[in-house]
Amino acid sequence: MSWLDAVRFANRLSERHELRTYYKIDGEVVTIRGGDGFRLPTEAEWEYACKAGATTNWHFGENAADLKEHAWFAENAGDRTHAVGQKKANAWGLFDLYGNVPEWCWDRFDPEYYDSMPASDPPGGTGRERVYRGDAWNSLLPRTTARPALGFTYGSHGSINIIGFRVARDVE
Repeated sequence: MSWLDAVRFANRLSERHELRTYYKIDGEVVTIRGGDGFRLPTEAEWEYACKAGATTNWHFGENAADLKEHAWFAENAGDRTHAVGQKKANAWGLFDLYGNVPEWCWDRFDPEYYDSMPASDPPGGTGRERVYRGDAWNSLLPRTTARPALGFTYGSHGSINIIGFRVARDVE
């Protein structure tokens, strides 16, 4: 799944639900048009949803040994992905944020992202590659902590078989 595939999916899902598509896609150029449709979360939104209001390293506390109850990763995934919802959800009912498959975000990668952005709701980087957050079924140990490891990057047009996505939507 490429980043561009995920954006196209968000627009198609919006159309299916008779919502105004959030993105304008012109070939491989994507811009935000706004609207009430589905979209990819920003990196800050993804982190906020992952933490679910927690102030600890992980949404469930500080003990890394408890990750097995919340995430699929190399130690417990059996070299494959798993259906969503088989591990414990966070306080907001969201599953698989620490493992199974990482997820595309809207943002572009910026190596100084947290050094140069405001602490509250940062707007995202300006680099060429797109950010994905979370970890995969083959990760040695999920790295998503209180200030997750800056996210990871990949080109927006290339696809990789371990990256997925989840959609977000602005609501009144």
